[in-house]
Amino acid sequence: MKLSKGEFETFWPFISNTWTAGTRRVSSTHTTQYFRCLFHKPETTHAKGTGIRAKSTRIAIACPARMRVNFHPLQELYSVSLTSQSPHNHTLEEVDERRRPEAVKNIASQQIACGYSPATVLAALRGQNGRFPESLEALVEAGSRHLTLDDVKNSGRKVLTRYPDNRFSSNHFDANAQVQQALEFLSQDNVWHYKDLKAIRECDGKPSYAIAWAHNTRIHALTRHGRFVLMDATHKTNKLGWLLYTLMVRDDCGSWLPTCHLLTEKADGDILALRLQTFKQWCGGKWQLRYILTDDSAVEQRAVRLAFRGLMDGETEVSHLLCRVHCERTIRRKLAGDALKETRQHLLAALKHRRTEPGCDESIELALHTCKKEADKTYIRDNWVKVKKLWANYAREHSPILLQVGIASNLPRLVLIILGR
Repeated sequence: MKLSKGEFETFWPFISNTWTAGTRRVSSTHTTQYFRCLFHKPETTHAKGTGIRAKSTRIAIACPARMRVNFHPLQELYSVSLTSQSPHNHTLEEVDERRRPEAVKNIASQQIACGYSPATVLAALRGQNGRFPESLEALVEAGSRHLTLDDVKNSGRKVLTRYPDNRFSSNHFDANAQVQQALEFLSQDNVWHYKDLKAIRECDGKPSYAIAWAHNTRIHALTRHGRFVLMDATHKTNKLGWLLYTLMVRDDCGSWLPTCHLLTEKADGDILALRLQTFKQWCGGKWQLRYILTDDSAVEQRAVRLAFRGLMDGETEVSHLLCRVHCERTIRRKLAGDALKETRQHLLAALKHRRTEPGCDESIELALHTCKKEADKTYIRDNWVKVKKLWANYAREHSPILLQVGIASNLPRLVLIILGR
């Protein structure tokens, strides 16, 4: 078979994983390259050592297939021919499972060079979880059905080594040095509120550190629309393993805006309470918080109680609500299985649909009645019955602003993405 130089360079990266290069001969008129099948070895080879990585690296198939490729530079022509009497004794799928084609690796490398993360590139190649099925079909046809995140990372390793991301250039510094760099960056413009915080934890007396910041325009948004606030944390946001807490409010157009942020070393109520008090100071005492919605975190609930003490400080009493999405996930996880199907249905009815407290109590009693194990009943009483005002739907029926968030999925998907959930 004869191919032009352009055709060969187009098709070869899709089958390069099938062959391993052997002897190469150069003459005055052409260059000859011999190839053997990837599975040419007759015995399985193993990695050195006795640890976990000492596993099989080659399948013992002893494939007899051989190939010769002649390149004629004057004609820019490739001639490809098989030199063995027998074809491959295995499927192409087995080859693709062992080694991915070079063409797909090149695409991944190009995308990483554009600044995309390996996880983003892999999701795009796989079609975004079914959103773009044609992408997944093209990936399978290219022989990369078994493409993994490690394959994408290794493909872009050379690019990242040659052109490192400047945002991570200071990761070798300790926490204090990185905090100082962040404060210096925020101090360059007069549009940021920022503060380096330190609190002593009540539980063990140890210090807890954090850095808080907010843009001037977002402080104005918190002051104006801060009657109802969402608060959540995103874990593992940097090399130090610190948590990023974010406050969000809804503007006049119904869009959720991130307003204030806190990057903290430890998740404890003392440092979060100090953060909320700092935000109150930045708002000039005009932040009138009435409702705050979080996931089921004792740390966040304690921080709100410490920062907003209601009538004790002459403020409006703050109602703490739990996110319906997180509550539903917890119910389905903790009360899983067919035996607890009716129990889940009754609790979810109280969570989503019951409009009065007697109706909520009725659903909870039915949930307890359908439980067969005493351990499940104890779990419901301790974790759901005692705090029903935090999660049940009836506690939100009186307020139109809560119903706007409480209908259907409770939170827009965009909010969940921004909040890191």
